[in-house]
Amino acid sequence: MHAGVAQPLRKLLLGRFIDSSLADALDRHYVLESQHLSPGLDEGEVVIARALAALDKRRIAARRTGLLAALPFGVLLVLHALNHNLPVFLAAFAGFAVALAAIWNLPEMRAAALRAGWLEFSEYLFLLPLFFSISLLTRSGFFGQFQQMIEIGSLTMGHLPVFLAAFAGFAVALAAIWNLPEMRAAALRAGWLEFSEYLFLLPLFFSISLLTRSGFFGQFQQLIEIGSRTMGPASMALAQFFGSSVLSALLDNNVVADFAARAIQGLPTALILLFSMSQIAGYALGGCWTHIGSAQSVVAYAFIRRDLDPRFGPLQYVRAVSPLLAMMAVVLTLYICVVAYVTSGG
Repeated sequence: MHAGVAQPLRKLLLGRFIDSSLADALDRHYVLESQHLSPGLDEGEVVIARALAALDKRRIAARRTGLLAALPFGVLLVLHALNHNLPVFLAAFAGFAVALAAIWNLPEMRAAALRAGWLEFSEYLFLLPLFFSISLLTRSGFFGQFQQMIEIGSLTMGHLPVFLAAFAGFAVALAAIWNLPEMRAAALRAGWLEFSEYLFLLPLFFSISLLTRSGFFGQFQQLIEIGSRTMGPASMALAQFFGSSVLSALLDNNVVADFAARAIQGLPTALILLFSMSQIAGYALGGCWTHIGSAQSVVAYAFIRRDLDPRFGPLQYVRAVSPLLAMMAVVLTLYICVVAYVTSGG
């Protein structure tokens, strides 16, 4: 109205984006509202109120049906964990089918959902020939021969430190701005500041090496085996879940995964699956608990301070995410207990 759009065009837009049967009543409503006049309870307002009430009922029904989509999705994920012969993509398709049923009687929304889903999936079609190529290379024994080549190369030329790849890429990129003194200085300064944040990991890596050399992880593995026999796999799985959660919150969860996973090597396959699942759940939970626990937490914290509130502190971050993580901890605890019960044969 304020832009001076003609009434026929206004009604056309209202019919296109809302409902053509409500176009007249809505246009009159907005005209009166723009003039600061109360539309009252005339026939047009009654039509709008009835339409909104009907839409509200359909919205609530669609939301309830959509929430049920989590049920087949979760059940099929658990069944896949118990039987890997069950394709995991069935869980996604089952959840999508139930969610689609919630809006099936809304043709425009259904078409929009299917169109958006196809557009999203079509972006991944370029991976299809890659997966076929990997399968063909695996069948032809290519990776076995490549592994032998790596072993022979390691014996003849020695191990090439992986950090050389990063330094080589950085050197080439730096050469591109070498004749720009200010940009070069800024890049070097930013690179050093970024790297200095990881210096606190240096003693941790030295500690891991010392613990490995001293046989600590072998003894810890024996402790896990004894604990599994005396207290049961569920207790040990929960201990690893809560332990890795706390450590991941205090340290980077990648570092915790580096040394915690060493303690379950060589265990029976069923215990490795149970304990690795428990540890991974702990890495995810603890990594989100503090602003330094994981890469995504660092990014989220930096985004909040840069774009939302520069005074947002670490304790505020912990208080903000703790309620949600507490609920997740309860759900994961129950899930680990169920998996441990099923794994141990009841």
